Order: sequence, then C-alpha cells, then structure tokens
Amino acid sequence: MRNQAIIYSIGSISLQLVNFFLLPLFSNQFTTEQFGNLIVYQLIGTGLSWFLGLQIGSGLIRYYYSCNDSERDQYSRSIYSFSFLINISISLLFFIIIKFPLIAENTNNQILILVMSSQFIFFFSKLNLSILRIQKKAVRFVVLNIIQSVVYMTMTTIFVLHFDYGIYSIFYGQIISGIVVLSIFFIGFNYFGYLKLTFKTSYIKKALKFSIPLIPSNLTMWILNSSDHFFIKFIIGTSGVGVYGLSYKIAMIINMALIVPLKQAWAPHSFSNIDNLDLLKIQMNKLIVIFVALGSILLLILSLFISDILVLFAKPEYLEGIKIIFWVGLSYIAMGLSAFTANGFHIVEKTKLLPKYTLIAAISNIILNYFLIKLYGILGAAIATLIAFSIKTFLNVYNLQKYFYVKYSYKLISYLVLVTIFVHFSMELVSKYCSQQYSLFIKFVAVTLTSFLFYYLLRNSKFITFTIAELFLKIKSKIIKTGVWFEVSSKIEPEEFRQIDSRFEIRKVSTADYVQLQRFSERNRSNNHYENHILPRLNQPSHFIGLGCFDRQTNELAYLCWIAFDTIITILKYYKYKVSETEGIILDGFTDIDYRRNGLHQRMMQERINTILDSKYIVAKGVIELSNYKAMENAQKNMNFLFTNYVVTISLFKIGFTISPKSGRFLNK
Repeated sequence: MRNQAIIYSIGSISLQLVNFFLLPLFSNQFTTEQFGNLIVYQLIGTGLSWFLGLQIGSGLIRYYYSCNDSERDQYSRSIYSFSFLINISISLLFFIIIKFPLIAENTNNQILILVMSSQFIFFFSKLNLSILRIQKKAVRFVVLNIIQSVVYMTMTTIFVLHFDYGIYSIFYGQIISGIVVLSIFFIGFNYFGYLKLTFKTSYIKKALKFSIPLIPSNLTMWILNSSDHFFIKFIIGTSGVGVYGLSYKIAMIINMALIVPLKQAWAPHSFSNIDNLDLLKIQMNKLIVIFVALGSILLLILSLFISDILVLFAKPEYLEGIKIIFWVGLSYIAMGLSAFTANGFHIVEKTKLLPKYTLIAAISNIILNYFLIKLYGILGAAIATLIAFSIKTFLNVYNLQKYFYVKYSYKLISYLVLVTIFVHFSMELVSKYCSQQYSLFIKFVAVTLTSFLFYYLLRNSKFITFTIAELFLKIKSKIIKTGVWFEVSSKIEPEEFRQIDSRFEIRKVSTADYVQLQRFSERNRSNNHYENHILPRLNQPSHFIGLGCFDRQTNELAYLCWIAFDTIITILKYYKYKVSETEGIILDGFTDIDYRRNGLHQRMMQERINTILDSKYIVAKGVIELSNYKAMENAQKNMNFLFTNYVVTISLFKIGFTISPKSGRFLNK
C-alpha cells in the first residue's frame, strides 16, 4: 500500500500544484466578489456531483476484488454503462429544472449549464481514473492526472488572460481537460470496450445497494464542507466568501497532497485484503499516525510561511484571510481522520450508519457558523468547521470500534497535535515581536526541529523503520530501480541457525502443499498470487524450485522462496535475463506476517545457495535492490558475496540493462 500511495501522491500533488499555481492568477485578476461567486458555483457543482451515477463508482471499488478474474471486466463495464445512462437522465432533468421561472429569474443559467456540463465530464474522467486504480495501473493513473492538470491550467490561463472570460474560464478549462482525459483513456489506453453498453443486473444491483446509502452521507458531508461559505455569503457578503475561500484553498493542499492519495491507495488495499482484518486494523492505526505527523508538518509550513508569499501576488483585500489557514488546516487533519475511519464502515458493510454521524456534524456546523461568524467573522467560520469535523471524527472512531476494533495510538496522536499547536502559536509571537528576516529564520528552524522530533517519535514507536536516506532511495526506485548482481561459489554452513532448524522444517514445496501455499498467498501477497505466480512455477519443476520453511508445530508456511534454472527470468520488473546451464538464480523470498524478525530470511538465503551448489551448478547468483538497505548491509557483513554488475530498470520506458563497474569487486570491502 505504501508504494501505491507514493505513486498516487505524484498524480494528486500535480493536481493540487496546478490549483495552487492558479491562485496567484485568480487573486490578481479577480476581485474578492468575483472569486467569491466562483467558489459558490463550484460548491453548487460539487453538490450536484453527489447525484451523478448514484455514487455507483464506490460500489465498483468495493466489490471489484471480490469478483473472479473472468468477472471483473464485465462487472466494471456494467457499472460504466449504467453510469452513462443515469447521468444523461439526471443532466436532462437538471437542464429542465433551471428553466423554471423562479430559478431562471434568480440565477445565471448560462454558468449553471457550464457547471453541470463540467461535472458530467469530470464524473467520467474520475471513473476512468478509478478503473485504472482498481486495476493497479498506477503509472497510467499518474500520467492521466498530470495531462489533465497541464491542459486545465493552460486553457484556464488562456481564457482568463487572453479572452477575459472571467470565472467562466475555469469551467471551460475543466470541460476541455476532461475531454482530453476521456480521449486518452479510450484511444490511447485502448479501453474502447467501455463504450459498448453492457448490463448485468445482478452486478448493478449489488453496487447500488452499497453506493446509494452513501448519497445522504455525501450530501451531509457537502453541507458540512460548504455551509461556512454560504453563511459567510449571507452574513458578510460575497466578498467575504472570496477572502475566506482563497485561504481555504491554500489549506486544501493538505487534502490533495495527503488525504486524497492515501485514500486512493488505502481503499483498494483494504478491500483486496478484506479477509485479513487483523492486519488491516494494525495498518489503519499506522496510517492514521503517519498521516497526523505528515499533515501537522505540512500545516506548519503553510500557516507559518504562506503570508510571506501571498503578499507578493494577491490583492491587499485577500490578506485578511491568512489568519484562518491554521484552523482550516486542523479541520483538514480532522477530516482526514474521519475519512480513513469511514473506510472501516465500508469494510464491515455498515455504510448506512455514516449519514447519521455526518448529519450530526453538519447540524453542529450550521449552528456554530450562525453564531461564530456573527461574533468573529471568517475566523468564526474556520473554528466552527474545525469543531464540526472533530465531532464527525469522534463519532466515527467511537462507533466503528463496535464492529472493527482498532487499537489506536491515542497518546502519540495527541502529542503530535499538541506539539503542532504549540509551535504554531509560539511562532506567531515570534512574527509579532521580531523582524521579518529573523522571524523567517526562527520559523524555519522550528519547523525543521519539529520534523526531526516527529521522525524520532515515529521511528522510536516503530511506525516507520526506514532512515531518511532509505526513504529517498525508495522514492527514487519508483522511477528508476537499481540493483547489483552477486555471486557465490562455495557452500555456507548454517551453524548459528540451529534454533531455527529445530523449530522449522525446510523442504521443497509442491502442489501437495496447496492449502499452506494458498493461505500464505492470501495473507501476504496480492490477490490471486497463488494462481498467477506460484502455480505456474510449480508446474515447471525443471526450471523452478520452491523452498518452504514450515512451522513444525502448526505446519504453517512461515517463509517461501524460489530458485530458477535454465530459463528466462525478469529482474527488477523490466530486465530480462537468460539463466545459463552452469548457474542457479536466487529469486524472491517472503516471510509470513506472523513469523517476521526470526532470522528466516538470512537462513533461507543460505539454504538457497547450498541447494544450488549441491546440484550440478557451479555458481549461485542473484540481484539485491540497492534501496533494500538491510539486505545490502547483511550481504556485506554476513555473506561471502562477490558483487559484479549493476542492474538498472526505468519504469517509464519499461526497459532494463546492466552497467559494468570499473572494478569487479566494487562492493567487496
């Protein structure tokens, strides 16, 4: 899931960066009243979007992984066809309603038509991205997001500056960028099959049974998100919405940079591992702790430094909104916690409960906005939103424990939030009493030290196990993977592993071990891993040998690894290698989640080497990915490996090659 989250972050951050880069244009070209009107129409569009497709896209994600491989394509196409027909009906109904005299006389029909059109196209571009996401085609997902972002930014800028279309420019840009995404999806990625209307009633009913109860929840969530803007409009005025909205959109970076990509990675991961609830509960707590830490650091950066940037491009009347950024940012952190815990209700199929909790929070937000905006203006709206989202999070967490009990790290989460609040208000005092130059330096030091403190707390609590250097290597490896070949030509005596050998039995696996292999795959690997990866190797005994480490008491498979002979294998995803008749290749090895940190990986590495050298083969070879720091360190300290060539693969071009170093023993020190 972590790997998917990193990739999805790239796409989602690109979208957020575009929206962020457009803020200088909007705040420089639009008056606060114009920008306020834009925000109001965008909120209306968001409200309309919850009816489109009857939210059946959520059902697509929920049940896609429970379908067999042969059913998945028809399932997703049925959902797509239903969405098209129902959206045509809803759009036509909307266009009829806005023609009614009462509505036509009090609204701008032209812009409402643009709003609905942009939401119609955006629905399908979003559904297309969902299909790529559930099929785990993350690179295509990112490519489409980036293309959509670039087209949207380019067209919007042209319409604002060259044609002077005002707020209409944004909706024109959305429509054009959406059409481009649809064209690439169908033509460039060859998804023509989705254009053919396909219906299977049982699939549609199943998805709707899950998704329709989400509509009230999403509508109440929309009220929760937007009621502050509408109260500001009626109490302060449209200009107030513009001032509030600009700073609100700045704080929204937390949503797009963290919440959206983490949700996009977490939802498919949780549904594809729904049979392993114990693991999901551990991962949910880990996800929430890491999110709070990252969200808090990002919030400090935004709230402490954005004022020095905003004065460079925004009209002076927008600067009043800077004071709400911290409070809105805290609201987004609370919203993220609410979103992640809401996924737990999806897992246990209790989505009918969500509208009730959201409604309570929405009503609270309406009441609080009415009183606090009158007392404190736009700051009151931000505080009301924070309280309302906190109520929503509390209700989600408290009630989910009845069906999906998670042992949350309450103490650590509270500490992270309290430190963030303390640092923010301390730096506010620094900004008040120090010059801009000194305050910038002090704030930079404070954010840096806070980041290291959070890193220490998370690593000390074992929520993260990597060093900062390892993190950069892992991010780099998503784009370019690098590994190094190693060779061993002499057997290894595993004297120090007598305790392991007394607890576990090491032997070759076969189809007779189906039960253990199937359970191991379901617990530790991706969906259908046994059918797609293990079974094909078992059916080629002359080319692949699987070694299993079995618990002598339970007969459970604790570790599974492979050796390849005289065949063509793929290394680091894109490098093809022909195994010669004199060598055996050490392939992947995985430990069951209940048997980690028992020294099994090192023991089974030795077993594979000895198995190869006990046969007719002269040398045992393998590749260690350079981003795998622990494996590299272990190989250099405990194994008599001879390192030879580098292996490099580039994901974007799907190519792989080797690089020979100047010295054949470049790592053997």
